[in-house]
Amino acid sequence: MSLIVAVMCVLAWETGLGLGAGGAIHLLLVGGVVLLLFWILNAPPKNKVKIQSEADSDSLEKAQQQIRDLQEALRFCVDCGDTTREQLELAVARAEMFKRHKEEIVGRVEGILHMARWIQDDRDAAEAEVIRLNEMVERLRAVWAKTGKTAALRLQEIEHFTVQMAGISTAVLGGTKYPAVQGQYGWSAPYQDVLDLRAKYDRLRTLINTATSPHCDQDVLHAPSLCEVCDKFAKLQADRLERKINFTGGTREGFAPCPSDERRGRGVAEKWHGNRATSGK
Repeated sequence: MSLIVAVMCVLAWETGLGLGAGGAIHLLLVGGVVLLLFWILNAPPKNKVKIQSEADSDSLEKAQQQIRDLQEALRFCVDCGDTTREQLELAVARAEMFKRHKEEIVGRVEGILHMARWIQDDRDAAEAEVIRLNEMVERLRAVWAKTGKTAALRLQEIEHFTVQMAGISTAVLGGTKYPAVQGQYGWSAPYQDVLDLRAKYDRLRTLINTATSPHCDQDVLHAPSLCEVCDKFAKLQADRLERKINFTGGTREGFAPCPSDERRGRGVAEKWHGNRATSGK
């Protein structure tokens, strides 16, 4: 547009030189009309304002979308916090479960100790049964002596019975490495019963010998010669003496109290049979 105005001014000046002042004014008026028509033809369309308004509306929509995205991110952070809290609660629940498992294991060890005592009682009963059977053998000898059978037959049957009794005695004493089987000369039903009982006793004895503490309460430890179970843990007894810690139930001056007595009270632990001192006598 500036170029057109300049051209019109030059033409008006040149024309004014040839036509005079009136012709120059007329030419300037014509040029003004031409410029007005040019401006009208090149004026910006009305829909351009509408386009600008739509652009502003799009910017507003984008801003609102960003706000919604920020709100969603905030909700995600809150959900993450809830998830973390749930994980902590789950960890606490697992810790409680492990604690219950520990208590169950302690209860099983106590059950094994009780079973070991029952097996010891059964072993005593088996030994009494062997004595009774030996007495029966003697009575049978007397019975066979009064019968009309030959001496050879009586001797053979008594010898067979004696061998079976010897097998029972061997099983009671722990000779179970090469056991007799049904059908062999030394096998009998009482022998098999005693053999099974001895095998159960040996398994539980192995479990007891591999235990890490003598009693159900791991802090219970009796002084030497007071408990045959604690005497099997001589290293623990020597360590307690070296550290100047009293044994369970002890009140030795200058020594620290027994951990079990200090934690539960003196004598409380021994109210449970599995924590009492045992004697082999």
